[in-house]
Amino acid sequence: MNISRSFSRHTYHTDVKIMARLDILPDSLRHTIPKANISRWKREDHSRDIGYDALSHNDIATVVRLARHTYFIRKAAAFFRMKDAAITILRNLTSSLTKANLKKIVVATVQRVKDIIGLARAARYFKITVSTFYAWAHEVASMCALSVLDRCPRV
Repeated sequence: MNISRSFSRHTYHTDVKIMARLDILPDSLRHTIPKANISRWKREDHSRDIGYDALSHNDIATVVRLARHTYFIRKAAAFFRMKDAAITILRNLTSSLTKANLKKIVVATVQRVKDIIGLARAARYFKITVSTFYAWAHEVASMCALSVLDRCPRV
């Protein structure tokens, strides 16, 4: 009688392993991973992981220190949001992106990040002035959702 056991192994993304090694793994994720795995990842040689060997120990220490400060995380997240919005705009310039939709994307992005990096810097990223941002924000706020021409008759 041959009894075979079938079991499933959990696989983890390389980023999770590197975060465990750098001790920056979020607690919500850390509690779902067996402690033996985390311990093994901390001892493993990660030189085969893409890009990991390019970082020196000083760079890694700097990244760990930065990751523990929410101020830097928020700033970086704001810049990534602006970069993502710019990529969306550039990808859709030749297709279906209307000027009104472009304004909506820019206004929404700037409003989301202005408290973190400042209004002037966020506007400058999109190559517009602060006064142009305010004009666009007013225009976006007063647009009709059902208007074919993106205009609302004012009453």
